[in-house]
Amino acid sequence: METGNYIILTLHRPANVDEEQSLINLLQGIDKMVGGKKIIFPIHPRTKAILGETNLKLKNIFFVEPQGYLNFMYLIKNSFAVITDSGGISEETTVLGIPCFTMRNNTERPETQTIGTNTLVGTSIENLEKIFNEFLENGLRKAGIPELWDGKTAERIIAILLSKK
Repeated sequence: METGNYIILTLHRPANVDEEQSLINLLQGIDKMVGGKKIIFPIHPRTKAILGETNLKLKNIFFVEPQGYLNFMYLIKNSFAVITDSGGISEETTVLGIPCFTMRNNTERPETQTIGTNTLVGTSIENLEKIFNEFLENGLRKAGIPELWDGKTAERIIAILLSKK
């Protein structure tokens, strides 16, 4: 797939995946909402088990096996956007400058919202659609990387430990 022309999707939280028909409706809504973009969906084993043998007719979502960390970061780094319910991924998209739409009502990483690229959209397809369409219309809001997210944590820890002698 062409760099910057696909979306990464991850879903595994109970609020989004535990009820099969609700999950199917969510996937169908996301499939329709993205227009000409394709979606790579490394499907979590839990989510896969809930879908079971369901034969979904989706034209834009491509189910793939879960990816190793480096492969997954490569996919995110080269994506157009990410739709997820993972807190950790919202940190990584913020550092990489990739728009992230988090399908949750809250986050343990609020700085990804206030400073970064993350937008909480709740768990309804209607709200995701509304916010995603606003993003398509207006582009990425001004974002940055939170203080101390500079990749130098190990050096700071070593300096603190060495100063304790």
